[in-house]
Amino acid sequence: MNDTAAGAGDLKTGGDTDELDPEPGHLAELPRSLAVVTTAREGSAVEHQLLISPGATAADVTAAMILMPPAAALVGHRGAGDVALVFREPAGLAADAAL
Repeated sequence: MNDTAAGAGDLKTGGDTDELDPEPGHLAELPRSLAVVTTAREGSAVEHQLLISPGATAADVTAAMILMPPAAALVGHRGAGDVALVFREPAGLAADAAL
């Protein structure tokens, strides 16, 4: 039975020797996310800022927003190229989450 899978580590048969393809190297740096959530806590207030950069896809925004509590409400926005949406958790939710 022939193995038809292709990828790193494939056996090359050429000439007198059998050689393996080299394994892929590590990325020097992970790509920067185009949608990032930061959280700020001040007393009982908890705010989450969603920073969306140009080129962000719906998938980027969704992946970032899933990090915020569902009850957080949009309370402000800023923008000058990138867009920052600020969500605030209801007061009771922040205290419950600490337990």
